[in-house]
Amino acid sequence: MKLLKFKTTSGFRMLKKDFEISFLTKTRVDKDMDNDDLIELEPGLYYPKETVFIGKNSSGKTSVLTLIQLILNFIKTGRIPTKVLRDQVYFDIEFIFYDKGVIYLYKGSFMNNPLSNREYLIIKDESLQKTTFKPNYKKDLSNISFLKENIIKPNINNDTSEITKFNFGDMSILVDMIAEDNLNLFNIISVINDFYGEGAFNTLVKLFDDSVEYINPIRLDNSSVAFAFKRINSTQLNVDINYLKNRLSSGTYRGIYLFAASLIAFKLGGDILIDEIEKSFNKNLIDNLFMLFNDKNINKSNASLVYSTHYSELLDSSDRCDNINVLHRDGDVISVDNMCTSYKLRTDLSKSKQFEQNAFDNLLNYDRLMDLRRLLRKWNFF
Repeated sequence: MKLLKFKTTSGFRMLKKDFEISFLTKTRVDKDMDNDDLIELEPGLYYPKETVFIGKNSSGKTSVLTLIQLILNFIKTGRIPTKVLRDQVYFDIEFIFYDKGVIYLYKGSFMNNPLSNREYLIIKDESLQKTTFKPNYKKDLSNISFLKENIIKPNINNDTSEITKFNFGDMSILVDMIAEDNLNLFNIISVINDFYGEGAFNTLVKLFDDSVEYINPIRLDNSSVAFAFKRINSTQLNVDINYLKNRLSSGTYRGIYLFAASLIAFKLGGDILIDEIEKSFNKNLIDNLFMLFNDKNINKSNASLVYSTHYSELLDSSDRCDNINVLHRDGDVISVDNMCTSYKLRTDLSKSKQFEQNAFDNLLNYDRLMDLRRLLRKWNFF
């Protein structure tokens, strides 16, 4: 299953009304090339393996990733948690997604009643349409023709959609919001070792910290789970996840989760969503993660990576520009521009060089920076 595009017709948090993202390619694809960075869902229907959101602080990167995760989780669970709306009373969303040769269009309206103390939003109205892909559809699917609506209704509590009965596949993981508990890490280690062979997880750990001999999942006498942790030339300790978080560097701990989630996605398919991918990592490590996603012999299930970054040099890791989305905030309104369709790129300069020259209006405001410098100089004078 792949989310192709979405639009929030009511806005979401500070995203403007009718905020829209399309994940599909927007430029011509040369079929004579390897195109390792693309997934061909249907003949002529291409999906990038990497989608990027970039912008200065408070430009909406986290809000967009949260909304994407919300949509992907809704397709699987049929529910939207009340807490995601914050100060909103209602929320409207429509999105197009692809699954097993069929393209679907979902439209839904959701309501929050602050007095009811409900865990999930009330579904006021929803519909689901579908069609098969046709070669004459445009890249943005603007001319797509859907068949008659499927009538779907929420459950008796009006908080769970019937969309779940279709059993749309694939997993998605938002790495920064992953549940950090003993059982979750225990299951991740077990799944990786099942998929790739016993000891595969420790091969991954050594990529980040070669002083660790092993981290193995164990069950204690009371049936709870823990981890056998051993550094080279040290004795084994049975520890919990808090011990690991305190003893491993932040880069090691975060890297284990990101790469472990990616290894699982390579087998199961789906999307890995990560906010601020450069946090705690160097560029070489991220480049190698991109290489794994683009290796068709490794990423056999067409997993894709959706991430945000402040690190403009990462934009040069791919020849594509139609998978880069630039976020802007004007007051309390967040908008988005696609780097390919909204800007005239200079082919003689790298994307990161143009970013540093403020071609996409994403650098610190110079006047405000000068205001701060004048304030600091005045303070130091006294």
